[in-house]
Amino acid sequence: MLDRAPLVLLGTGFVPAERVQVTVVTRGGELVRRTRASQRGRFVARFDTVVDACHGARRATAVGRRGSKVSIVLERPVERECVEPSGVP
Repeated sequence: MLDRAPLVLLGTGFVPAERVQVTVVTRGGELVRRTRASQRGRFVARFDTVVDACHGARRATAVGRRGSKVSIVLERPVERECVEPSGVP
């Protein structure tokens, strides 16, 4: 499950108390959060970005130290050119 702005990811089905690294891919690079799953195997990761094919989050992956893994495409690529915000070279 996700909340689009700011980006909040909720992971379920992980091993209880498993350490999890959540990586979000944006146009500018990667954002990483490390967290731990609850005793029910859930985690929440918050990122200071939005879901947007041109300027924000595009894809997310969560990898647990005990082998749990999930990935999601947050925004499908669009067939248009991304326009830079004014004032950005």
